[in-house]
Amino acid sequence: MKGLSLHRPRCSMLDETMAELSRELREQREASKLARQQGRDVGEERQSDRQENDNETPIDITIPAPEPPEDAFIPPPTSSGRIRRFPRQFTDFVPSLPIRLPHLPPRPQCVPSPDSDFRVISDREPTPETSDSDSEACTTYETEPDDFGVFRVYSARPSYDPDSLQTVNSLFDPPSLESDNDYGPFRNASLLKFMQWVHNGSDSKSAAQIDDLVNKVILAEGFNPQDLRGDAANGRFSLQRENQRLDSYEGEPSIQDGWKKGKIVLRLPGDKYKNLSEDVAPALEIDGIWYRSLTEVLKSAFAETDTKDLHLQPFKLYWRNPDDPNATPVRLFSELYNTDAFLDAHSNLTAQHREPGCELEKVIAAMMLWSDSTHLASFGTASLWPLYLYLGNGSKYQRAKPTSLAAHHVAYIPSLPDKTQDVYTSIFNQAASAATLTYLKREVMQSMWRLLLDEQFVHAYIHGIKIKCADGVIRRVYPRIFTYSADYPEKVLLATIKSMGQCPCPHCLVEKDQIAFMGTKLDMKRRRDKARQDSEARQQHVDRARKRIYEFGDRVNAKRFEDLFGPTSAVPNRNAFSQRLFQHGFDFYKMFVPDLMHEFELGVWKSIFTHLMRILYANGGTSIQILNERCSTSFSQIFSILTMKVRYRQVPTFGHDTIRVFNSNASAMKKLAARDFEDLLQCAIPVFEGILPSPHSALVSDLLFVLATWHAYAKLRLHTEHTLEMFEEATSTLGKVVRHFRKTSREAFNTYELPREEAARGRRKAAMAAVSDRSRRATDKKKRYLNLSTYKFHRLGDYVEAIRQFGTTDNFTTQVVSYRSIYIFTIDDFVPLI
Repeated sequence: MKGLSLHRPRCSMLDETMAELSRELREQREASKLARQQGRDVGEERQSDRQENDNETPIDITIPAPEPPEDAFIPPPTSSGRIRRFPRQFTDFVPSLPIRLPHLPPRPQCVPSPDSDFRVISDREPTPETSDSDSEACTTYETEPDDFGVFRVYSARPSYDPDSLQTVNSLFDPPSLESDNDYGPFRNASLLKFMQWVHNGSDSKSAAQIDDLVNKVILAEGFNPQDLRGDAANGRFSLQRENQRLDSYEGEPSIQDGWKKGKIVLRLPGDKYKNLSEDVAPALEIDGIWYRSLTEVLKSAFAETDTKDLHLQPFKLYWRNPDDPNATPVRLFSELYNTDAFLDAHSNLTAQHREPGCELEKVIAAMMLWSDSTHLASFGTASLWPLYLYLGNGSKYQRAKPTSLAAHHVAYIPSLPDKTQDVYTSIFNQAASAATLTYLKREVMQSMWRLLLDEQFVHAYIHGIKIKCADGVIRRVYPRIFTYSADYPEKVLLATIKSMGQCPCPHCLVEKDQIAFMGTKLDMKRRRDKARQDSEARQQHVDRARKRIYEFGDRVNAKRFEDLFGPTSAVPNRNAFSQRLFQHGFDFYKMFVPDLMHEFELGVWKSIFTHLMRILYANGGTSIQILNERCSTSFSQIFSILTMKVRYRQVPTFGHDTIRVFNSNASAMKKLAARDFEDLLQCAIPVFEGILPSPHSALVSDLLFVLATWHAYAKLRLHTEHTLEMFEEATSTLGKVVRHFRKTSREAFNTYELPREEAARGRRKAAMAAVSDRSRRATDKKKRYLNLSTYKFHRLGDYVEAIRQFGTTDNFTTQVVSYRSIYIFTIDDFVPLI
């Protein structure tokens, strides 16, 4: 009892001490939260509090250090009174918001207010860009670093900060709402049932479309829910039945959102067929082309409420070590609006004279174009060729979401109609040659873009257009084309060059026999020195060639044209971008960016993986091959292939869609998408280990490691100057290793085409109209080696420079539009069904 009587006072004193400690911790958290909201420096306030407390009588209470974060969970003390700490790995990390610019300095003065989140700097690194010629001084504005040490550097005073509208809830999913009524967070049963329908099933409908369903349909005047109940003849509402009625409807749809129906005219060239001029040559009309005005698309895009997140002022992004304020800042590359191309375009725009009597702010509409021909069915030839426009002023993370509706559908690019041969034969009494059909395909693409780059767009390109933006401010917007993402067959049509000609690249004049030296210093020098440039001389060559074709009857592939255009792989087709925008400083060759999906995942890596399969088929002992000389494959060959297949099947999945289940026959590569080849690469090193004899096994492992490393650098969503230097080194290493692998495998293995390649070649020969008896039989296997003289392998050397100019590869890869759905026409308007 005596011990208990002594323990009770001590326990009560301990309880009072812990209560006092908990109260002080709560007060400190509340003060810290209030200080952040008011923009005060909490560190200085705490320092002043400590100096005042030094003069007071110290309290015999030990304050735990460091201070727990705001809203952190504090475990109760142990029975002995010892304070317990919550494990750090279970602490929630709240995303760091960007540093905002809520207090902008007045334009006449270049001194920010004391509460400003940025400071004015001059004569320091990083060197500021040239400011607006109309501004008061060349001043650079630098924001304060965030929690990670990332800050922005503006070359001029920004008038609008889209990041100021971001909240913590916009960066991660907030907790579920709670309510005391029976309908959860909703006011009534109707809202509860409607929200259950919204969040169940498909999530393809956007928030704007759901709002329109309620406000423009359910609540619209004249809408009667009883009409959906049906009657004895029709029964309940059926979407399938109503769609059948829509399909059988023959009325002409009304046009909304700026959709137009137009046509293009192709002038047909004839062998030895002379005309007075090109304008009177026989024509082939292609009508029924649906497209939208580019200027109208830009106006609607800037006026939408979702465009409040657009960055109208470009900036450089830097990182400085938070633990070392004197450290040298490191440049970061992520979005288009913090890259060199956007900064240069903005600098050139601000250097131009203002429109007479106009004092509006001049901003750039960063146009990023995508096109990708799409097959509509596994069987048949039905296809569409949609053209999309994105605004590079917005974040790439929003563009990648199909539900964000960031893609602005511009047009359907037509293909050369099936009636072309019939029309050509009826006019010239002979069928069109393959060279003539290829010439007409280029004409279709360029005529389509002449239709889009109309006088209204060219006027906006030069003088800008006044647009009331989402923040309510009227600005003068100047459209600028930054990137065009497409696969190689579309790029050669757009760039008006020969496909896999002597100079196959639309970006430079490196010759085909020099492509294999990708990554060397000489190769990088060639890319810089031989970069393609649009010029008046090129336009004049095309004009002279077209005059010979239409007025003198020369063939489109005449010998004189080969001598004229051969060194640059050019063709006698006028380029629409050059016709409309060259005189205003636009070089269309610079807009063709690399495409990681088609050029590496479905290009270089797929070809190397295919050649590895050939090597596995060729792998086998000499004695076994002699014993099985009548067999197509030896036991060692079968063992190598089966080992690779079994290992891929044994790879477990990872994440929701990071590593998916592999096909039971990975070597067949049947119906594999780009993401499947990406998974094959990420898991290839352990799968191929030890399958081939030494030293080839080690060489293959080195090759796969270098390929995976290069691919990882290319897929990074945030690059620094240091990672770009490492990426450049990885590119050089990749070129060396691939060249060594090609040489070694060619000397060690007799590689032949795979069974599927042999079968495909047999089908092509069977489809030929005439096959002579002296030709090689379709069943004869042909030797196949790794081919490095391809455009896709050559393009790997351009990724580092493209990232510096246009941001990381997820800004412009065609994978963004590969998931886009097909747009269809309805009787009301033209809207996307996603």
